[in-house]
Amino acid sequence: MQNNLATRDDVIAIGKQMQEQLPLLAAKYRPTKSGKTEYTKAIWEYFDQLRLKYDWNLSPKTLPIRGRVKGEYLTDFALFDGVLGNRIACESEWGDIGCIKWAFDKLRAIKADIKIFVFQWAHDKPGKLPYKIEELFQGSLANSGHHHPGHEVYLFMQFDGERAKIFLWEPTGSGPFNTKEIHIEPIN
Repeated sequence: MQNNLATRDDVIAIGKQMQEQLPLLAAKYRPTKSGKTEYTKAIWEYFDQLRLKYDWNLSPKTLPIRGRVKGEYLTDFALFDGVLGNRIACESEWGDIGCIKWAFDKLRAIKADIKIFVFQWAHDKPGKLPYKIEELFQGSLANSGHHHPGHEVYLFMQFDGERAKIFLWEPTGSGPFNTKEIHIEPIN
């Protein structure tokens, strides 16, 4: 993955690593009332590990302070190199559905091999996104005509406390799509 576009297997591996490591990394930080400042820091720390592993650049360069990312450029986090550009773009949102929509629209507009969206929402049904969230993601993805099949994969991480479910979507065309054509699949 260092010098090539990410594959579906690469994305799934990153999702599973994040699912396992983020709660452990977050436990190193003082818990906050919202419980998510430490997760924002954990995401940065995980991406810093990837930066070192692949010799990529990470934006922002410093650990978030009080849950806020200093030096954010478009997305909360971005890993990039000098050859292929943005490798991973990530938005994390711990707020309500309006905040989730706003943050996801930022991510959708960015060009990157892997687009990761981390959010907090109660786990409703096993293997499924909550209906309101799935509808929001499907509508946003369907209305965009700028997808790059074979060059981008979306990874969704739905946290409920310390447990996360992961989901994946790969565009089959550049779009726009009918919302029924957007199948966000669970990853076990």
